[in-house]
Amino acid sequence: MRNAVLFVHILAAILAFGPAFQAPAILAEAERDTANFVALVAQVRRRTRLVGPLSGLVLLAGVWLIFLGDYSDVFRSQLWLHLAIALFVVATVLVFAVIDPRVSRLAAVAAAAGAPTDEYRALKRTVTITSGVNNLIVVAVLGLMVWQPTT
Repeated sequence: MRNAVLFVHILAAILAFGPAFQAPAILAEAERDTANFVALVAQVRRRTRLVGPLSGLVLLAGVWLIFLGDYSDVFRSQLWLHLAIALFVVATVLVFAVIDPRVSRLAAVAAAAGAPTDEYRALKRTVTITSGVNNLIVVAVLGLMVWQPTT
């Protein structure tokens, strides 16, 4: 049972935060490939819509793992786990509060203009920077989960 829940936890994390890793590259490509500009921006929008449900699944599966594993008895002493959960919350908030609303606006601007505009470039810059910060946070959480440093 534990391995199945762990599998779901890892897969949901990859699917939830993977689009944030790809978004800056796809948005940059959209500016260069004006023939597919609107479609590429819409692709980023579709992918970011999955973050909410999938990050909820990551959290549920993670909590389930705590109760299935040895961590439930010593949860309070596992600083790495507390830090990983806190960073996960920060990453999720960044997606919901900054990245997702701006990607929605990017898609609307792209659909209306059909080509990159100054507003598009400003929004893309914010999404790119925030995605980069978010990616670093996700890598830190991954490191904590893999190495589980003891306190």
